[in-house]
Formats: sequence, C-alpha cells, structure tokens
Amino acid sequence: LDGEDVAQQREDMEVLADPSSTRRRRGAFFATALFNTRTRRKYPVPDGAGWCPGDELALCHFTDAVLDGKVPPHIRSKSRVPVVSSAPPGALELIGSTLSVELLGLVAQGQAEVLLLLYAPWCSHSLNFLPLWHSLAASIAAAGATPGGKSERGVLRLAQMNAARNEHPELPPVKQFPTLLLCLPANRSGVDTSQGGEPVRFVLYTGAATIA
Repeated sequence: LDGEDVAQQREDMEVLADPSSTRRRRGAFFATALFNTRTRRKYPVPDGAGWCPGDELALCHFTDAVLDGKVPPHIRSKSRVPVVSSAPPGALELIGSTLSVELLGLVAQGQAEVLLLLYAPWCSHSLNFLPLWHSLAASIAAAGATPGGKSERGVLRLAQMNAARNEHPELPPVKQFPTLLLCLPANRSGVDTSQGGEPVRFVLYTGAATIA
C-alpha cells in the first residue's frame, strides 16, 4: 500500500469509530444475513439492504422478524434444469424452484411416492452411487413401470437434484452426499394437510446400498 492508501484506510477506520459520522450513516453498510444452524436456512436482509454499524436497533428488529417467521429463507436454485443430466431415463431432474410443483405437490395429494436423490456433481461418493441409481431405475422398468409411471402397486417416481446448487425449505437438512429421501404423503388418504401440519413426510435412507 502506498501512503495515499494507508491514509484512506485510517480515515475509513475513524469513520467507523465515530457514531456521529455522516459518512458512516450514509455508506458504511455490511451485507447481513442470519443463519439457522439447526435447519441450515439462510435469512438475508430483505431487498439486499445492509447493516450500518451503530444501527443496532434495526438489526434487532430484523432478528425479531426472522424469529417470528416474517422473513422468508433464501432458496438456492439454478435458473433452469440442466440440459445435460445424469438422471436415468424417466427420472426427473429437479431444481429448487420446481421441487414444490413437480414433487411435493404430487406427494401431498397422494398422487405419487418419490425416491429423491440429493447429490453433488463434484462428490466422488455421488458419482460412485450413480450406477446403482441407474440400476434401480432399470429394475423398476423391468417390473412393469417406468421410474415416473404407474404400476399395479401404485405410483413410484425417481427424482434427483443437485443439492449443492439447489435447496428447498421443506426438505430436511442435507448433511452428506449422496442423500436418499423417500417422500411419502403425511396423510395416506391423499388429502392435502398443508393447513394442519406437514403435508409430506421424509424417510431418510441410511442403510447399506442394497435398495436396487
């Protein structure tokens, strides 16, 4: 740093240390978000607004709003479904913004039961699991139903989502890759129970790789 840079840094530090500074009130903003370590949900300040040091009251109001459920969590989602997908034939490739309609809604209404693979494309464990995933899809097809179609035993769909780039607040936290979730209607009658509880229940697969 040259002398001018050092002087500018010293001035900036003095601005931050002075509560009455006009520059501090106008321009010293910091990106702010709360992170729930239990649910792993991120809550950024609405409209991209930041926090100005010295304005702790606004920070308290924001925290209260998050705790009261008035601030929606930030949902990571790619803008569109990848053109090139690792999904086996008939399985759905989902993104965060399509998961509600293409998975949760169908399951809540009892129209389908979905086995959802949450993976990361850079994860070696995910890549090693894909042959088994494709084998499962082939087994379902051989039994007389496509991975997204009907059989005499009901409806079974396979779906997958890149959970490193996509998420949804109704999904349980993803702690490792790959993660398999069996998505079942909470109410077996097929009535949407979203007004009286969680409409979909998730069964986390934790056993050995013997599902195919």
